[in-house]
Amino acid sequence: IPSLDKNRLAMDAEGITDSVAYIQSIAVMERQRLQQVLNTDVADVASKRIVIAGFSQGAALSYMASHTFPAPLAGVGALSGYLTARKELEANWEAANSVTPVFTAHGKHDPVVPFSSGEESFNLLSAMKRERAGTDATVGELSFNKYPMEHSSCPQEMDDFVAFLSRVLPPTQ
Repeated sequence: IPSLDKNRLAMDAEGITDSVAYIQSIAVMERQRLQQVLNTDVADVASKRIVIAGFSQGAALSYMASHTFPAPLAGVGALSGYLTARKELEANWEAANSVTPVFTAHGKHDPVVPFSSGEESFNLLSAMKRERAGTDATVGELSFNKYPMEHSSCPQEMDDFVAFLSRVLPPTQ
């Protein structure tokens, strides 16, 4: 992504597509491994033990890879990121992940990915999830967490993310 400036937003669509495909291939391999570990033939059971998360551009890819993945996931983590390739996301949206919980975190003083970009991205994604889930359905946990930091991480953010992971990935029996 060469620029986040709304007036000259540019992206490498081919690079995003390739990166999303790579992330999803890892999720597929992990789902297969989890099917063996959990001793189940049901792929959805295994995929519900996978969280796709990233920081900055990785967060942008996590939004895209998770909501275009063909099986329900446990959750999405987007730290100091933004929503990219919105038209591609809308065109390739998978209903299975309209209810997938999302943890978003952003620094209030981020000079790299402005706070407003992170907040706007979260709001757009939330609206897309609600629209696709339908009026009577739940969209799962959607949280936008703000921290007094720049383009980095802080202990409170990590504590909050761990708590999110504990909620969406309960211990196996």
